[in-house]
Amino acid sequence: MRLEDQQWAITFSVAQSLRFANKLEEAEKRVAALEELAPRTLEPVQRTFLTKIERAALFMCQGQHNQAAIAYRNIQALARSLGTSYLGIVLLGVAQTEMMLGDYAAAELNLNRAEPLIGEDPNHAPTLQLTRAYLRLLSAHPEWVSSVSLAIAQIGTTIVTVEPQVSKQIMLIQAHRLHLEGRHDEALHTLEACAALAYDQHDVCFFSDVLQQQAFVHQRLAHATSDVDEAAQHHQIAMRKLSQARAIRQEHGHKLSTASIDVTAAEYIVQWHDRYHGVSHNELREAFQRIIAAMRTIYSVSQSIAESRTRYRFVRSRLRHAFEAACSLALFLGDTPALSALIVEATAQYDWSVVHKADTDN
Repeated sequence: MRLEDQQWAITFSVAQSLRFANKLEEAEKRVAALEELAPRTLEPVQRTFLTKIERAALFMCQGQHNQAAIAYRNIQALARSLGTSYLGIVLLGVAQTEMMLGDYAAAELNLNRAEPLIGEDPNHAPTLQLTRAYLRLLSAHPEWVSSVSLAIAQIGTTIVTVEPQVSKQIMLIQAHRLHLEGRHDEALHTLEACAALAYDQHDVCFFSDVLQQQAFVHQRLAHATSDVDEAAQHHQIAMRKLSQARAIRQEHGHKLSTASIDVTAAEYIVQWHDRYHGVSHNELREAFQRIIAAMRTIYSVSQSIAESRTRYRFVRSRLRHAFEAACSLALFLGDTPALSALIVEATAQYDWSVVHKADTDN
């Protein structure tokens, strides 16, 4: 292999890794290097095609969806010269950009055009199916646009090494979509299948994610019924699932995930007590103490991840939710000094303007 080919291959791998890690400035430098190297390789047409694909994917990560759409369309003639499978990759990219620009019908059309061209290609077929799942979710619930945009930007058009993870994520998305459509039994059935898959693959972190999604469904069901006993049963299941998920994350030393679950648990307790006043004083106190510790953990983490825009937004949003839940718990406890101390600490230490900006960005 010529030196230029070796340099191109290494740089391409590094560029993708940096994009996946959301280190976009560094990824930009590598893509610029690829654009210089590609014409000097032994396969300049193919290398140029892959470089242009990476450039378009980078535009997606940068939120420049119009630029990405133009980039993908400009590659179509080059793709046709290389073969139908290459054209399928471009059409997949076009569909992703159209989806993010809100043209769901055009996105569906191009996914349908891309699918037979891509076939069962293990490098691209899983991504196409994941994109289709996101499109169905987004078509029914456009408020998910920010989350879907970030996910699509991260995966691009190619997934090689994480295909099992893709299939699991598709199942989780389907379960959430089924639940939001009111098909709760189907959602829970899909989540049970996810849990079985996690067990078979010994993927405890994914199992924790499934438990949290199950908790979400049961908590929603608790609020959807007027039967107090049925509501209590769903709420108890939700809290039990969260407790299991928390134990897994804590055992693996995942401080942020553990704290995030504590925030969710506090929110569920607040929701339940606000409706039925069914939480004991001791339980409220324990939840309050845990949410204060969670707030401090989340804030500490937020100070060290400013370079990761996606994760930073998530963390700051969780911090705001934690603060709101903590205030509610203090009010339920009738603990005015604790509420005052909470507000003073939050005002003194936390940059709430950034927190609220993160929420509006989402």
